[in-house]
Amino acid sequence: MSIPQKKVFVTGATGFIGGWVVEAMHLSGLYTPIAAVRRWQKAVRIARFGVEMRMCDLMDRASLEAAMEGCDAVVHAAVGDDDVTIEGTRNVVEIARKLGIKRVVHLSTISVYGTNEGTFREDAPLDMSGTDYGARKIKAEQIALAASSDTMPVIALRPTIVYGPFGTQWTINFAHRIVSGTWGTFGDKAEGTCNLVYVGDVVRAIMCALETDKGFGQAFNVNGPDDLTWNEYFVRFARELGLPPLGEVSAGKTELKAKLFSPIRSFGKYVLTNHRDLLVAILKSSSLAEKAMRNLEDNLKRTPTSDQFALYGRKAFFPNNLATEVIGYAPKTSADEGLSLSVRWLKHHSVV
Repeated sequence: MSIPQKKVFVTGATGFIGGWVVEAMHLSGLYTPIAAVRRWQKAVRIARFGVEMRMCDLMDRASLEAAMEGCDAVVHAAVGDDDVTIEGTRNVVEIARKLGIKRVVHLSTISVYGTNEGTFREDAPLDMSGTDYGARKIKAEQIALAASSDTMPVIALRPTIVYGPFGTQWTINFAHRIVSGTWGTFGDKAEGTCNLVYVGDVVRAIMCALETDKGFGQAFNVNGPDDLTWNEYFVRFARELGLPPLGEVSAGKTELKAKLFSPIRSFGKYVLTNHRDLLVAILKSSSLAEKAMRNLEDNLKRTPTSDQFALYGRKAFFPNNLATEVIGYAPKTSADEGLSLSVRWLKHHSVV
């Protein structure tokens, strides 16, 4: 069932992980990536390699089928709202079956396990009550795995905290927080398990899932090789950035600030969703309003949400054992090496 040097359709190709998949396939020469693109302006990163790109929308079955035509496998890495995540996944697997595609690798997440503490192996119950994101990813994963068959095997991967070059949530945002001088360690409140996995290792797991003859219809955790706390992540990140040692910040004050900012975040999301044009017009007409908005935005970025703060204290671990035994995945990038690579990229691109 191995499919080297075949055409692989990659959804989410303009995103963090999807972009890495496209680049790795192109540079390795093992596969010919076909990048699914919804907006050309987001394709700058992958366009520099001259890979084939096909315009499509996961919610438009006709455009999706035309884009997937002639491909041998699919890596489904796209993310979005409920419709894109759930129904988009349904469209991908149903069209893949119709076209006779030979393998589908679906990118899920450890968020399917919810927000409880403990050790979570793949047979642990999935928890719809954890987060909205986790709930919709559960539904998408179930749709993908239910489509698995002898003629179109499906494998789902559940990455942990994915960091590395081009990563916004766990790399760029934390770099900005740490260099701001307002970030630090948070005592017992950030002694939870960080579960870092370098993006290159996630790509390695995807390659394993494409090449294996085992594990069809199953999901696998994809974690890194190190057991770090969040405080340790912050300290190592600061050290790699060449900054002085981080001091301890009052966890109580940070939690309070996170709670106070919660309604502001909700209101901002509402305005951006429903009144974006009006907001843009106001900012263009007033330099004071634009400056105030930028200051508020910077403050929000440097302050974790209440959910993020809860994550920093959560003691949960997601072993790789099953992925190693069944599909041959083994992480190779230590946290120190991954952070070194990430910081070199951040500085090269003047992000920090």
